[in-house]
Amino acid sequence: MGSLLPLCLAVLLFMTDFKDLLWNVNVYEGVEVNQSVIGVPSLTLGAVERTCGQGTLFPAGPAAVQHAVTSDGSNTLIQLSQTLNYFGRTYSQLYLSMDGYLSFQSFYYDTYVPMTNIDIIAPLWTDVDIYTRGNIYYEQATSGALLQTATNEMNMMFPGFTPSWVFVGTWEKVEFEPDTGEVTFQVVLVSDNAGHTFILMNYGPIPDDPEPWLAGLQNQENNNLTIQTSSTSDLSTVTNVGIPGRWVFQVSGAKFVPSVMFPIVPSAVHNAVISDGNSVLVQFDQTFTYFGRRYTQFYLSMDGYLSSQYFFTDGFSSYYLNNNMDIIAPLWTDVDTYTRGDISYEQATSGPLLQLATNAVNHHFPAANTSASWVLVATWDKVEFEPDNGEVTFQVVLISCEDSSSFILMNYGDMPVDPEPWMAGYLTANQTHQYTIQATSTSVLKTTTNVGKPGRWAFQVNDPVVLFPVLSSAVHHFLTYDAQVQLIQLDQTFTYFGRPYTQLYLSMDGYLSSQYLSTDGYNYYYQYYNNMDIIAPLWTDVDTYTRGDISYEQATSGPLLQLATNAVNHHFPAANTSASWVLVATWDKAEFEPDNGEVTFQVVLISCEDGSSFILMNYGDMPVDPDSWMAGYVTADHAHQYTIQATSTSVLKTTTNVGKPGRWAFKVNDPVLLFPVLSSAVHHSLTYDAQVRLIQLDQTFFYFGRPYTQLYLSMDGYLSSQYLSTDGYNYYYQYYNNMDIIAPLWTDVDTYTRGDISYEQATSGPLLQLATNAVNHHFPAANTSASWVLVATWDKAEFEPDNGEVTFQVVLISCEDGSSFILMNYGDMPVDPGSWMAGYVTADHAHQYTIQATSTSVLKTTTNVGRPGRWAFQVNDPVLLFPRLSSAVHHSLTYDAQVQLIQLDQPFFYFGRPYTQLYLSMDGYLSSQYLSTDGYYYYYQYYNNMDIIAPLWTDVDTYTRGDISYEQATSGPLLQLATNAVNHHFPAANTSASWVLVATWDKAEFEPDNGEVTFQVVLISCEDSSSFILMNYGDMPVDPGSWMAGYVTADHAHQYTIQATSTSVLKTTTNVGMPGRWAFQVNERVLLFPRLSSAVHHSLTYDAQVRLIQLDQPFYYFGKRYTHFYLSMDGYLSSQYLSTDGYNYYYQYYNNMDIIAPLWTDVDTYTRGDISYEQATSGPLIYLATQAIHHHFPAANTSASWVLVATWDKAEFEPDNGEVTFQVVLISADDGSSFILMNYGDMPADPESWMAGYVTADHSHQYTIQAASTSVLKTTTNVGMPGRWAFRVNDGIQLFYPVLPGAVQHAVTGDGNARLISLAQPFSYFGRDYSQLYLSMDGFLSFESIYSDGYDWYSSLNKDIIAPLWTDVDSYNRGNITYEEATSGPLLDQATMDINRFFPDVNITVSWVFVATWEKMEFEPDVGEVTFQVVLISDEDYDVSFILMNYGHIPDDPMSWKAGLLTKDSAHNFDIQVPRTSLLPTTSNVGRRGRWAFRVDACGTLNCSANEVCFARSGTYGCGCADDNPRNNSNNFDAVETCVGSARSVSLSRCQLFDAGFAAEVLHLNDPSCRGEMQEDRVVFHFNNDTCGTVLQTNQTHIIFENSIQAFSGAGSRSVVSRDSWLNVTFYCAYPLTQKISMPMRFQATAGVVSKNLPGAEGTYQIRMVPYTDATYTTPYSGNIILQVNTQIFVAVEVVGVDSQRFSTVLDSCWATPYDDINYYIHWDLVIKECPNPKDGTVQILQNGVSTSSHFSFRMFTFTGLTDSFFLHCQVHLCLLNGGECALPCDDDDGDADDRKVRRQRSLDFHDTASISMSF
Repeated sequence: MGSLLPLCLAVLLFMTDFKDLLWNVNVYEGVEVNQSVIGVPSLTLGAVERTCGQGTLFPAGPAAVQHAVTSDGSNTLIQLSQTLNYFGRTYSQLYLSMDGYLSFQSFYYDTYVPMTNIDIIAPLWTDVDIYTRGNIYYEQATSGALLQTATNEMNMMFPGFTPSWVFVGTWEKVEFEPDTGEVTFQVVLVSDNAGHTFILMNYGPIPDDPEPWLAGLQNQENNNLTIQTSSTSDLSTVTNVGIPGRWVFQVSGAKFVPSVMFPIVPSAVHNAVISDGNSVLVQFDQTFTYFGRRYTQFYLSMDGYLSSQYFFTDGFSSYYLNNNMDIIAPLWTDVDTYTRGDISYEQATSGPLLQLATNAVNHHFPAANTSASWVLVATWDKVEFEPDNGEVTFQVVLISCEDSSSFILMNYGDMPVDPEPWMAGYLTANQTHQYTIQATSTSVLKTTTNVGKPGRWAFQVNDPVVLFPVLSSAVHHFLTYDAQVQLIQLDQTFTYFGRPYTQLYLSMDGYLSSQYLSTDGYNYYYQYYNNMDIIAPLWTDVDTYTRGDISYEQATSGPLLQLATNAVNHHFPAANTSASWVLVATWDKAEFEPDNGEVTFQVVLISCEDGSSFILMNYGDMPVDPDSWMAGYVTADHAHQYTIQATSTSVLKTTTNVGKPGRWAFKVNDPVLLFPVLSSAVHHSLTYDAQVRLIQLDQTFFYFGRPYTQLYLSMDGYLSSQYLSTDGYNYYYQYYNNMDIIAPLWTDVDTYTRGDISYEQATSGPLLQLATNAVNHHFPAANTSASWVLVATWDKAEFEPDNGEVTFQVVLISCEDGSSFILMNYGDMPVDPGSWMAGYVTADHAHQYTIQATSTSVLKTTTNVGRPGRWAFQVNDPVLLFPRLSSAVHHSLTYDAQVQLIQLDQPFFYFGRPYTQLYLSMDGYLSSQYLSTDGYYYYYQYYNNMDIIAPLWTDVDTYTRGDISYEQATSGPLLQLATNAVNHHFPAANTSASWVLVATWDKAEFEPDNGEVTFQVVLISCEDSSSFILMNYGDMPVDPGSWMAGYVTADHAHQYTIQATSTSVLKTTTNVGMPGRWAFQVNERVLLFPRLSSAVHHSLTYDAQVRLIQLDQPFYYFGKRYTHFYLSMDGYLSSQYLSTDGYNYYYQYYNNMDIIAPLWTDVDTYTRGDISYEQATSGPLIYLATQAIHHHFPAANTSASWVLVATWDKAEFEPDNGEVTFQVVLISADDGSSFILMNYGDMPADPESWMAGYVTADHSHQYTIQAASTSVLKTTTNVGMPGRWAFRVNDGIQLFYPVLPGAVQHAVTGDGNARLISLAQPFSYFGRDYSQLYLSMDGFLSFESIYSDGYDWYSSLNKDIIAPLWTDVDSYNRGNITYEEATSGPLLDQATMDINRFFPDVNITVSWVFVATWEKMEFEPDVGEVTFQVVLISDEDYDVSFILMNYGHIPDDPMSWKAGLLTKDSAHNFDIQVPRTSLLPTTSNVGRRGRWAFRVDACGTLNCSANEVCFARSGTYGCGCADDNPRNNSNNFDAVETCVGSARSVSLSRCQLFDAGFAAEVLHLNDPSCRGEMQEDRVVFHFNNDTCGTVLQTNQTHIIFENSIQAFSGAGSRSVVSRDSWLNVTFYCAYPLTQKISMPMRFQATAGVVSKNLPGAEGTYQIRMVPYTDATYTTPYSGNIILQVNTQIFVAVEVVGVDSQRFSTVLDSCWATPYDDINYYIHWDLVIKECPNPKDGTVQILQNGVSTSSHFSFRMFTFTGLTDSFFLHCQVHLCLLNGGECALPCDDDDGDADDRKVRRQRSLDFHDTASISMSF
C-alpha cells in the first residue's frame, strides 16, 4: 500500500482482531503498554492532503459555558454529569486549565512543566492566554445535538460505537505567550454504557510555539502517549485516524470491536425506496466494473438487491435468475417498510467511508495492496420481512479501487428466520460468475463469513485493469494505411520534460511524436538523430490491413480520468494528485508486418492538477515481432530517454517497472511550481528603475470584496491598486498609503544587466488549467474552476546592488464562483541585503499577511500549503450577492407599491417568450405587465395571467432606510460573475453570459418595520440564448406578513415556490449547494427562432408556389451579392425563380443557380400549417442571430446586422403523413461574413425523395446533410446542438492590412517627427493631386511638413490632413510604425475586394495602395498599447481615390486627439464622432466595426446621379448631363418654381448648368450670400419675403415677390465660365389680393379651409374660418353643441401662409344662407363693406385689417320657415402693412346709438324659445 498504510493502521486496529495486530504497536518509546487498557499509539505522519472528515472541531452548542477560565495559569473545577474511567481510575470531576490541559487535581503552572505519576489529558499543554482575544469554553451532554455529533463522528471511525456521554473543552483563537498568533484546539471525552472511553484531540490552525509544550496523555503508571511532531504548527495536519488534525485514544474498557456494518452517515439518502417491490435508479459518482462490464448506474430494490436493469418483484423469484441481467443480492426476499425501518444509500469518494472500504479490501484481500476510490453503501436498517415477523438489518457495499479492481461486501446484522424463499449472493447476466451464500436460515447469516469476520461476506468481482477500456466515444479506424500519421489537437496541455504540447502526431507504427514523422517500421536514425520528442509504446511495423483497430480518446472527466487518477496514485503514491486530462491510444488486435498474429498495446498520457505528467504503456497479448522494434521514450535533446529491456515483444505482457505485469509507468514532468512563461507573454514589460506599468485586466479580479479591472505592476516586485513608484521596499507605503498591495517580493529589483519581467493573462489554455489545478489542490473545499489568470514573473532579475539572480512570480486567479486566489512562487535567489517584504495588505489594513522568513534565500523552502516555494491565499470568498457598481441606478423606487418600467438592453427569454422590457416593483418582484401591489397577493400570483419573477414578493418599503437599485451590463465584472455562476451551477450549460440585469433590495425594511432586509434577483441571457435567474439572499428578519419567493408564468405551465419556514432562513437555503442562492434555468438554448407578430404569415398557400422576397440588406453567398431570394413552398430558397413540386435531382445539379435547402421535398399546407418569413435588423431575432454566431463560430468575433427567418411550421409532407417543422435562417454580419442556420423540429419519415443542405450555381460549394431519414434530422448536428446545422457561407472582411516583409519598419522614430515619402503614383485628395506625403509619428498624414508633438488645432488650419488618430503617440518602450506601397500582390487584392464591397456602385480597377500602420505604440503618457492603420487607394488614372482607417486595440487617450479628415478649404472636413478613443474600434460608417471608409476624389464628393456623368471642365470637376439624359426645357435650364404661402423656391438642372459652363457652387440669388443647395441632380434656391434680395411689388390684383439667379461675379480660378459671362434667371411668385371663404357645411366649429392653386408662378395661401366661445379667441367650439337663439358667437377669419409682419387680413363682407350655396338668393348680411350690417344690431367688428386674423361676433338666429341651421360666408382681401390703415373705421349713419347694441325684432328670422343644433 505504500505510504497510505500508516494512515490507515489506527483504524485497522479497531476493525480487526487486536490479538493479530497488537504486537506491532504495543511498545512505544521503550514503555510497554498495558494490554488490558487499549491505547492507540501515536504515529508521526506527514501532512495529509486528502481530507477524511467534515472538519475536526465539534461545534459549540447553546449550553456551552463561555469564558470558563479567565486568569493566567488558573483552572476551573467542573463536576461531571457521568463518571469518567481513565486508565482504570474513576473520576467524577476534573480541572480545566487555561494552559491547555485537563487534570484531576488542582495545581498551578503558567507553562508546561514535565511531571510524573499523574493523570493528565493534554491536547496542548503550553503557556496560553486570553489577554487580547480568544475564549475557553466547555460543554457536556447525555442527549441532544452534541451527543448526536459525538455519535456521528465516532461511527465514522469506529462503526457501532454508541456514546452515552460527551464532554468537550475548547480553546478558541487564544494566544500563545508571548503572542505569536491565534491558536485553536479541543479535547473531547466520550463514553458509552459498555464502559468504553475514548479521548479525541482536535486541532485547528496553530502557529509555531516558541515555548516548551506537550500534546498527549500521561497516567500515574507513566505509560505516556505523546504526539510526536517537530512543531505545534504540524498538529493540524497529522493524525492517527486518517483525519488530519485529529488524534483518538481509547483509555478504558475492553477493546472495542467495531461493527461489520458501515455507518449510515448524515448525508445518506434515506427512504430511498418506499413502494412494495419497486426499485430506484442510483447514478454512480464513479464507474463500477462488475466482471468486466462497466456500470454508471444500478437499480436499488426494496427487496434486497441491486440490478443492472429495472424489474419488479415482490420477493425472491428464481425466474429472474435467468433473466440476462447482473444482480447483486445481499438478501433477496420480500422486505417492506410499512410499519418501520429505512432503506438508505450513500456514495463517497473521500472521507471515512472510503477509508473503511480501503481497510476492508486490504484486510480481506491482502494481496490486493490497493486503495478504494469510490464506495456505495446501501443499508436495509430494521426493516421487516413480509409478513411481518421481526426486524432485519443488512447491507451491501460496492467498492471501486485505484487499480480498477472491484469488490463487494455483504454485511449482516440481527434478523429472524425468513419464512419466505430467499437468496443471498450474486450472479452475472451470462451466468459465468455466480455465488450463493450457503446458510440454513437467514437468522444465522450474522454468524457466517468467507473472510474470517462473522456477519461479513467479501468478493472480488473485477481484477485490476492493465489496458484502459476503449469507450464508444473513442475515434476509431482513423489510421488505415501503411505508415500513416494523424495530428491530434490536445484538449489540455501535456507537459513533457518541461515542454508544453497542445498537439501530437500519432503514428500507425506505434508511437507519438512532437513533429510530423512517418516511418514504415522502427528506424534507429529517427530515434537518435531526428531532434524530436517521441513516446513509443511499441515502435515497429504495425498494420490494420486484414484486422484490428487503432483508436484514441481524450477525457477531462469520467471513467478514463478516474482510472488515470487511480493509476498515478497507485504507482506513484508520493504524487498525491488527481488527473485533469488523459489521452488513451490503443492498437487493438492489429497485425505485425508481415502478418504473424494479433498484437494489442496501449499508451496513456496523463496531465495532473499539480502540473505533473505521466505516461503509461500497457501491453496485452502479442507474438514475437520478427522485425526491429523499440519500446520507451526519448526527448529531442536526449536528456531524458528510456528503453524497456525485453528479450522479445511476446514477453512485454509479463514485464513491469511498477509491480503490475504488462504495465510500465513513467513520470515525465514534475509538479509545476513556477507557471511557465509562454511565447504570448509580454516580455521586458518593465525596463528602468522603479518603473510602474498599468495593466488592463481581461476579467475583473475581486480582492477582499473590491473589484479591479486594472492593476499597476512594479519593477520592484509588487502589484498595487493605485499608481505607486518606489525604488525598493518602503515601510511607509505599506502601512499608510491606503492602497491595496500584493507583494511577492517588494524590494529593489532591476534588470540593468540581465533578467526579464513579463506578464500574461489567460482565460483558457495551459495557464488556466494550471490555475484550476492549483486552486483545487491547495484549497480542496473550493471545488471550483479558474476563469482568468494573470501571471507576472521576475525571471533571473537582480537585486540592487547586484548580488545574484532572483526569480519569483505572482499569480492572480479569478474563479467561476467569484472566489479569488493569489499564488506566490519562489525560485532560486540569494540573500537580499536591503529591506524587503513578501505578502499582501489591503488599503484599510483589515486583511494583511507577511511571509515570515529569515532571509529571501530561504523563501524557496517555505510554504503554507505543503509545497516548498509556494504560498497560496484565498483573497475573496465565492460571490453570493452581486456587487452594486457605481453605474447602478440607485433609489429607483421610492414610494409604497411603486413600479418602474425597465427597458432591457438585450432580449430576455423566459420560457420561450422574449422580453425587451420588464416592470420592477418596490415589493420584491419583476413582472411582464404593469402590476402594483402593496405586498404579496395570492390572487395576482395565480389569476393575473402575467409572468412574475419574485425573489421576495412581500410588503417592502424604503421609508426610513435602504435602497432599491438595478443595473444592466453586457461586459465587465457583472457579466463575468454571471458567466461564472451559470457554468458553476449548471456545468452542462458550457456557455457565456451576454447580458445581465441585477436588481437589489439593499437594507430595505419590511412593512411594518421590523428590521433590515437584503436580497437580489439576477437575470442572465447567454450567448446560446439560454436564460437563467439567480435569487440571492442576505440577512433578513422574519416577515410577519404573507410572502412568496419563486417564479410563475402567465399560463402556470412553469412555476416554482421556494419552500422555507420563514424569510429569516432564506439565507441558509439553496438548490445549488451555495447557501443563500437559488438558481433556475428558465430558457433552454433556442433552436427554432421565434415567429414574431411582425412575421409575414401564410406567405405560400398553393402547391409548388414560389415567392420573391426583397432583402432589406444584401446577403453575400460565397462571394455573390444578393438583394432578393425566391422562397419556395417546397423547402428551399433559390437565387432565381424555380418551381418544383418536390425534390428534383436535375435542378440541384444542372440548373446553375444557388440553392439553400433546409428540406427540399414535397411540402404543402392544404389542411394545416403555416409558412412564414421575417427580416430584422434589430430586436430579438438579431440578438439570437448574434448569439448563434458567437456560440457556433467563436472565432468570428462579429455581430449580426440582418437576419431572414423562414419557417415551415407544422406543414405536411405530400402525401400527408404527419406534421413537419423546420426553419432556415440567413444571417449577415457586420464584418461582411454570412451564415446559414438550418433548424429542425419534429417530423416523420418522408416517403418521398428529399435533400437538405446547400449548393452553389457552379458547384464549387455544396453540402448535403447525411441522415438516414427526415425523422432523425432533429437529432443530428454539425455544431454540437441537436437539430441545428450551421454553415459559414461568406468570410468576413479582414480589418487590418498585413505588414508584409517588404514594408519599411520603424519609419518614424523621433517624438513629433514626420517622414517625407515620395509616392509611386499621385493620390487625388478632393481634387488636388499629390505625389508625396509626410508620415507623422503622431498618427496623421499630411502633404506639407508639420511638426506636432500631439494634436495641435492651430497646425491643422488651411491644410490637407488625413488623421486616423492624431494624438501624442510614441515608441519609447515599444511599438513600430511601418508603411508600404503596392501596385500588385495581396495588398492590392485586398484593396480591390474592400472597395467592391463598400462602394459597390463604383466601377474601379485598383492599381495602387499605400498602407501605414502604427502597431502597439503607446500614448504619451503611457496608458497602454494602441494600434491603428490608414490605407490610401487609387485607380490607374488616379482620378478615383479612397481612404480606409482601421482601428485595433486602443485605450482611452487622456490627451486631446482628432480622428478624421481635414481639407484646406474646410469644405470636406470630417470628424469621427466618438467621445473616447477606446470606442474607435467599435464604430464604423460602412458596417464593419473598427473601419471607416471615405471616397476622397472630386467626383466622389459630387454624388452625380444616374442621369449625370462626372468630368472636368477647365480643371474643375462637375456633373454634366449623360448622353442618354434628355435635356428638358434647356432654354431655362429646366427651371421649376414653387410658390406655396411663404415657402418659395426655384430649382435648375445641375447638369444643364454645368454643360453651359456654370458650376452649381458659383450661382447665387440677388444676395450673393444666398447659394443653392443640391437635391439629387437639381440646384435648389429658397427665398422668402425679405431675404436674399427679394423685391416685393403690388398691383391692383396681386402681390409679387421677385428674385433672380446670377453667376458669381469674379468667379476666380474655379469658375468654368468666361469672366465676361453672366447668368441671370429672373423669377417671381404672385399672390391674389382677394378671396372668398365659406363654412364647408352648415355652421361648424372646425376650421373651414380654402387652398387656391394659381397657374404659372401664381402663389397660394390658405384662409380658414373658426368659431370661438368668447372674445378671448382661445377656445374654439368642438363636438356637437346646442346653442340657444340670441347666444353670442365669435368668429375668426385667418390667413395662413403669408408673412404676418408684411400683410393683414381685411374682412370685406360676410353673409349667411340657409343652404350651402354662396350665391343663394335668400341671404342675411352680417358685414358689409368692412363694417357691421346696420340692419343687424348684434354684429361687432372686433379686429380687422391689423394682422392676418380678423375677428367679429353676432348673435344666433334662424331663417324662418326654411331650416334651423345656416351657412356662413365671408369675402376677404390681403393688405400690405406699409404703416397706414388697411381697414377704415365704421360710422353709425342713423345716429341711433341703440341700433348697434340691440337686435331688432324680426318675425321672419327670430324665435325666442327655439333651439337649433350646430354641427361642430
